[in-house]
Amino acid sequence: MFTSIFEPTLHPSYQATINELFQCISESISPNNIKLYAYRIGSGCFHVLKLDDQLEITLMEGKVDIPDRNNCLDYIRVGHMEVIVMDSIDITYFIATFVNHFKSINENLMFSLVHP
Repeated sequence: MFTSIFEPTLHPSYQATINELFQCISESISPNNIKLYAYRIGSGCFHVLKLDDQLEITLMEGKVDIPDRNNCLDYIRVGHMEVIVMDSIDITYFIATFVNHFKSINENLMFSLVHP
């Protein structure tokens, strides 16, 4: 998985909201494969987590906008979700925490970085 020299920690002000989001997703989806895509459009850098073919989560930075439980369920039904966190470090921590969360549920989970 991630072999870092530190334990990624999400910003404490929205750790509880992120945990609720992970719980909501876990109740609906149990992915076998998570793919990470990263790309730049103009001055924006976007990261997309694709969970099997069930859900795409676009991660952006610049403000904080994390779906609550009701919105999470709507986004899961549609198949696409946007999560906005403060900066690129939070995106990195979100990805690490997200993958590790699902790895704890499914030890056979495959995680891959997809290069364009």
